[in-house]
Amino acid sequence: MIALEVVEAQGLAVNPSTATPYVMVAVKNTSDRFKSKIQRGMDPVFEEVFEVPLGADLLITLWNKQSGQDVFLGVVPIETEVMPLDGSRNWFTLQDRGKNEPVSGEICIACSAAEYEEEFIEPEPVEQKNMVDDPKAIKQGERDAKQKILEAVNHGATEVDLSGLFLNIVPNELFKDDVQWINLDLGFNRFSTFPKTLYNFSFLEELWLTGNQITFIPEDINLPSIRILYLNGNKISKLPENIDRLATIEKIDLANNQITTLPSTIGKLKKLAELFLSGNPISSLPPSIGHLEFLEILDISGCGVKSLPSEFPGMVRLLELNLGNNLLTQLPSEFGKMSRLVSLNLSDNRLTELPISMGNCSHLDTVLLERNPIKDQELLKKYAIGTDHLLDYLGKKYFAQNQIEKKKLKDNARKAGAAKLRDDMKKAAAKVRSIDDDEGFEEIIEEEEKEVTPEEKRVKMRATAQKLSNDCRNEVITLKRALMKANTMDQIVPIARAVRSLIPHMNTAREHMAPTPKPQPPIFNGSEPKEVQLKKTTAVAIKEFEGVLGGIFNIVSGNAQLEQLIPLSSAISGSLEVLQEITKELPPQF
Repeated sequence: MIALEVVEAQGLAVNPSTATPYVMVAVKNTSDRFKSKIQRGMDPVFEEVFEVPLGADLLITLWNKQSGQDVFLGVVPIETEVMPLDGSRNWFTLQDRGKNEPVSGEICIACSAAEYEEEFIEPEPVEQKNMVDDPKAIKQGERDAKQKILEAVNHGATEVDLSGLFLNIVPNELFKDDVQWINLDLGFNRFSTFPKTLYNFSFLEELWLTGNQITFIPEDINLPSIRILYLNGNKISKLPENIDRLATIEKIDLANNQITTLPSTIGKLKKLAELFLSGNPISSLPPSIGHLEFLEILDISGCGVKSLPSEFPGMVRLLELNLGNNLLTQLPSEFGKMSRLVSLNLSDNRLTELPISMGNCSHLDTVLLERNPIKDQELLKKYAIGTDHLLDYLGKKYFAQNQIEKKKLKDNARKAGAAKLRDDMKKAAAKVRSIDDDEGFEEIIEEEEKEVTPEEKRVKMRATAQKLSNDCRNEVITLKRALMKANTMDQIVPIARAVRSLIPHMNTAREHMAPTPKPQPPIFNGSEPKEVQLKKTTAVAIKEFEGVLGGIFNIVSGNAQLEQLIPLSSAISGSLEVLQEITKELPPQF
């Protein structure tokens, strides 16, 4: 036995003035449960010690006692076998259980093998038995399952929660009454194999099998309507080669298993939007992962990944990427293709530098680089100031490199004929994101070939739009800095007016592109002075413009045709004139 100390928690998703959180410690595969005393606040201090078996797998869950009900605050799986037993305190991030519940914060845990004098807290003075040897607990679980199924059927429901009932087979009652179940929660039970009887539910869309003992997913898996699948906290070591049979899957949580490799067919899951793989011993990823072009959230933290395939940036729709706590020494040079990224965690790796193409990720709000041996001291200084300064620094280096590449291509083009020139220009447009509208190209074309094809016009217009977009982004960064430093109405009003002047150009662009998400409106507390309110409103308007600007850049960097490039270039050109006019008039201190 060892001593498990639940020390404290912080940052819980509760109201600080009314919060009454407590902790429940469950020993998996047994009926052992321990409950702490109720504390207060969003940063409660528990400092309670429980006796648990050495090597046991634990589930530590935080709850909030609210109006007589227990509200879920988060859960953390703990493997005592790998925990240090020297009493050192370790912080763990609270996880959700896939039910769209608000979860935030961390909990501090310590384990010790030494003898201690504190009294262990148990919910009831009952003899603790292993679940396998406790037929009473198992029978009670079966009765509870039948009751829950009956209640769901009587209410005409198509979902039922059978979690934590010590089940090792799917109850027969689920197959009665011809109910087409859509949502089943079988988490925290005793399943050692994936229950194939679930194949009978052809309309099943959401399935929870969290916290069981499942070791593999069968090759013949057949869930034709499944959208969301939770298998985190099991013992899965391998995924089926034909995982692409899950053609409708949109979210898979496989965190905290024993998976060592991913099948190449994972890239065929064309509808997959969220993939969680954290806590698995995966050292490398297959190149096909870059084919997940609709993936928006990817978590492969704490896996020991040593390298990323060059195809990795193919996931161009990624919004959140967690690569923290791995063994990465470098990132793919084309990392900036993932320009929609909003959140990026690179902490606790072995990175000595960042790819300058990351400067193209203009939507990034959060970047974590802590505990990496970054050599570029200037980059670290920019990172310490803020994400926008980091991106500005990388963006300028990226632009400078592109200019060098462009010059090399142009020099080579001069030595070739007009036919060779056209090929080189196409390659430049695909490879270089910032080619300005150089008169040099026009002169060569006029000398070598007077007739300009529509494709050549499109390439030149595309290059011009990319250059304008980059210039606009730099001006926006300057404007944001000025707004941060502005404190009086005289300083804020000119910036607000300039941002308002951008609206017609944004509206013009929106007529020729897909809708872009709008930021949340500003929050006012009612007692703020007018200048603070105006500053908040202007900041949100700038963020909205950045969203449109990012959308334009994605379009002009793709295969947009002349009829779309012309109005977008006009809109971005008008925006640039507005931005340049206001930035020229800014006070020197801004």
